[in-house]
Amino acid sequence: MNAIRDDFNPKFVYFSPIDGDLAAHVDDAIRTYCGEACLPVGELVIERLGTPAPGTMRVDLWVETLDDASVTYGFLCSNATGSAAYARGERTLAKSGAGRSERRLLRDLHAFA
Repeated sequence: MNAIRDDFNPKFVYFSPIDGDLAAHVDDAIRTYCGEACLPVGELVIERLGTPAPGTMRVDLWVETLDDASVTYGFLCSNATGSAAYARGERTLAKSGAGRSERRLLRDLHAFA
């Protein structure tokens, strides 16, 4: 589990073995970041960019939008080094009251990794 922060693009980076669909990797990254109380249920938009190769999946995760009722995470799925992108998209969920950790990942520049 890694957190990467710079002035414009804070993000959480999650690594897992490639063994399931991309949505499962994204949901695992969100649960790892915000805890088991966070249930990724809501809209999921995935744009597939390539076919995952065997090995390790890297999921870069950040907060695109945050309000009183919901949070929208942006994500980029790639190989372990981040050099080959597999998918990008957004996952919106009802906010569970965890605002502080989510604000740390709020991006100043709204673009995919």
